Amino acid sequence: MIPGVVSSLIALVVGLALGFGGAFLFLYRLASHRLLESQSGKIVTSLRSSHLRLMWATLASITAAYVGLLFHLDKSAAFLLFTLAVLVISNLAGTMCGLASAGISAVLLAVLFLPPAGLRVDAPEDRLALLLFLILASVGSALVGWRKGEPAN
Repeated sequence: MIPGVVSSLIALVVGLALGFGGAFLFLYRLASHRLLESQSGKIVTSLRSSHLRLMWATLASITAAYVGLLFHLDKSAAFLLFTLAVLVISNLAGTMCGLASAGISAVLLAVLFLPPAGLRVDAPEDRLALLLFLILASVGSALVGWRKGEPAN
């Protein structure tokens, strides 16, 4: 019990130092600590519940957007950062959560990183990049789920 409390406190301090992105780290550590099995063998809380799926997908996408804006990344680096966020959340919370994260990430990419600001994407190369991101993120999420043995829906 003590090592879990210490690691949660360390995650809290790092989370406060890193700002919003660190809050995601703290929430992840707290959730992974609660995934321990109870004495009866049942999982107390799970990342697989439908309410937490959307929260994890949204947090991963917003954290990627925050990091991209914090470090003033160009759009190609932002695409890579969002792809990494989608694949990590797919691995942690499942295929459907990864697909939700891909959709949220695509909207955030269009609004924050592609000119002009807003959902409208004028440049054909930016439209193609956004489409390729959605395809890559969706296929990556499906492959991560397939590797983990999740049933195909």
